[in-house]
Amino acid sequence: GIVFASDGYVYAPEQGANAIARLDPTSGQSVDIPVPTPNSTTQSGVLGPDGAIWFVERSAAKIGRMTLDGTFTEYPLAPGAFPNRIVAGPDGALWFTVLNAGKLGRITTDGTLSEYAITGGPVGITVGKDGQFYVDLFNARAVARVNLDGHVTGQWSLLGAVGPLQIATGFGLDICVTDASAGNLY
Repeated sequence: GIVFASDGYVYAPEQGANAIARLDPTSGQSVDIPVPTPNSTTQSGVLGPDGAIWFVERSAAKIGRMTLDGTFTEYPLAPGAFPNRIVAGPDGALWFTVLNAGKLGRITTDGTLSEYAITGGPVGITVGKDGQFYVDLFNARAVARVNLDGHVTGQWSLLGAVGPLQIATGFGLDICVTDASAGNLY
């Protein structure tokens, strides 16, 4: 969730502090910018196409947006939804996983929200070099490929997985998945 912004600062959501940290890489000084909703479990930041920091608020069931001057906007999801990870999509929107609701969410920079059902416990999300989304499914112990219409276009089991959590684009067309519970990297 570390974000390098155009103002030269590095930003990172701080789950325990309920804040977005702003770090000056030159001086090493950091400042916590409190998120408006208390105990929101702030995490998974990304730089949006609008230049703002976008993040999830797990416990508060919200998607957050913070401009570089520290102005917040929060977008509520269904209570208990448990958003988990967020990425900037190739379509100019932000896409995120919603574990407890079993959905992928899409939010535009003007706040228009769409949701797409996906079974298996969506947790992590990344954009592949093919322009598709790859989502690791915690409960299904699998990875799903999802197109820009929100449809699953492929799914692969992770043999021996216990709880896949993080997913990232690798070399070439590779996708890498971590499973800390099993101590594996796929």
